[in-house]
Amino acid sequence: MNPEPLQSDRASCDVLRRLYFSESKSGLLPVDLNLLTYLVLRKAADHAIDDSEGTLSRRLCIERKAIQRSIARLALTGWITVNGRGIGRSKSISLNLERFPAAQPIRERVTANAKQIAAEYYAALVRVDRKHKFPKGWIQRQQPSAQRLIDRCGGDAKKARDMVAVGFNDPKLQKRVRTSLYHATLIFPQLERAYEKRIAERSEQRKNDESTTQCSEAA
Repeated sequence: MNPEPLQSDRASCDVLRRLYFSESKSGLLPVDLNLLTYLVLRKAADHAIDDSEGTLSRRLCIERKAIQRSIARLALTGWITVNGRGIGRSKSISLNLERFPAAQPIRERVTANAKQIAAEYYAALVRVDRKHKFPKGWIQRQQPSAQRLIDRCGGDAKKARDMVAVGFNDPKLQKRVRTSLYHATLIFPQLERAYEKRIAERSEQRKNDESTTQCSEAA
């Protein structure tokens, strides 16, 4: 049986379902999702469309500059292909469906690393408050969020684990991070900045220690 062509509404709905329910689309902004949805509905995977930035702006109720940035961002990451049509003419846009994520529920993709992060997170919370009572199955409910953190770290489980540890002890982030790993995913950008700042501080400290050691040896 041949696969259903994209131009059918049913196939388009399947593409959108894959897009929205997948957890592996880190880096996309809400405006990008809106634009991709529009392009799917316009059948831009079957043929390039020539809708101008002004048209896209009006139909999506998004500022034209935001549309421009979204097109540039999606083209750079390969979600769409943009071809110029000359000065003063609209550019043609086509979808690259091979870039769309597969429809696989997050719970089916929970790795051993995600389970380990969830277990370590639970142990850290117990050390902070030994009297707190966790409901049955609480650790298991943290595992999908732990997997989301790993996915957003590009599959780097160590980075995800270290980010949780940094946020767990950061005065500005610890309230959210200690609530649940789901809440940690909601502040991922702030977590990542705190993590990168901590890495930079450690690097600077190592340089200072090495410099002090060299000065002592020279003396």
